[in-house]
Amino acid sequence: MCTLGTPFQGSAAAALILNTGRGTPVPLPHGRLRDLAVTLPGLHDLLPTFPCLDEGLNVRRLTTVDIADLGGDKDLASASLAFHERLRGRTLPGHRAVVGISQRTVQSLALRQGVVEPYEHSFRRHSDGELMRDADGVPRRFDVAGDGTVHRESAALSRATVPLALQHGALAKGEAALEAVTAFLEEDEHLGPRRPPRVWDCGCRTWSRPALAGRCGCTARTARRGWSARSRRSRRRACRAASVRGPRWRPTSTATRTSWPGG
Repeated sequence: MCTLGTPFQGSAAAALILNTGRGTPVPLPHGRLRDLAVTLPGLHDLLPTFPCLDEGLNVRRLTTVDIADLGGDKDLASASLAFHERLRGRTLPGHRAVVGISQRTVQSLALRQGVVEPYEHSFRRHSDGELMRDADGVPRRFDVAGDGTVHRESAALSRATVPLALQHGALAKGEAALEAVTAFLEEDEHLGPRRPPRVWDCGCRTWSRPALAGRCGCTARTARRGWSARSRRSRRRACRAASVRGPRWRPTSTATRTSWPGG
């Protein structure tokens, strides 16, 4: 499975949209967008679930009270947090995460009297879960950047990622991202049962001179492929076309090639 900038742990930009109506990729009326945003369950699902609320000497996750305070719906926030809790700890089979890097990205926020103040830094924890702090006990701040919408550490379930210096929207259409996805698809893995051998376009059992002249009287080679349902005229038309342009060779399961009769 391949994901492109998926915000597994949410995005701090969603809190900014709920609070101010700003931060969307296209310019929209801020007041009307804010009124709409508070009714959208999907936007509440995009709220950050990682510790992002900067309180100076402490960092914690958003609660339903915090979300309601910044302008969200308390019930939708509660349902969203429960949804993310059910997904916590799950993994994706064969996951490949393509993530954006090196773009200025909102990674945390402060909430002061109902107003969100966005920050472009995040926080990290030691292996025992304790917050990383400096010698004075102040939480250390790290700018890990991201794709402009989703910061790097939220776009992956593990450290194994494919980093690309692209904006969030470009991850789905940028040339580098498309090449990465193509490389994943071309990896030598079993993707299903082998296909049956392919045959010539007209489905003829033999390639004889009458067939080349358009007088094909043989039976269809693979009735299950629908040749038996084709009219005799259609098969003759296919034979005439093949006699003009030559046969369209299709590889068989044994990767052998059939030569044209007579040379």
